[in-house]
Amino acid sequence: MHNSKLFLINPLSNEGRARTKWYLIRKKYNLDAPFEFITGPDEIESKIAKHKPNLVVIGGGDGTINATCQVVQKLSKKPILSILPL
Repeated sequence: MHNSKLFLINPLSNEGRARTKWYLIRKKYNLDAPFEFITGPDEIESKIAKHKPNLVVIGGGDGTINATCQVVQKLSKKPILSILPL
């Protein structure tokens, strides 16, 4: 695993306001970390495989959190998970 983090952001969370909130958070905290927008559970596995992070920050609601946990549970090398409620 790389020494990296990945933000998985569901832009549809919070009735579509999550995308705007994410950009405000990035600007306020000067976050330059890699992120991927995900709109369905089928995208999560490929995004994690692409980046190989050791930390995944899940930005979204219950469904996004649950879907990400289901994917991570199946991995042999599991990243640490963090939640950014959007």
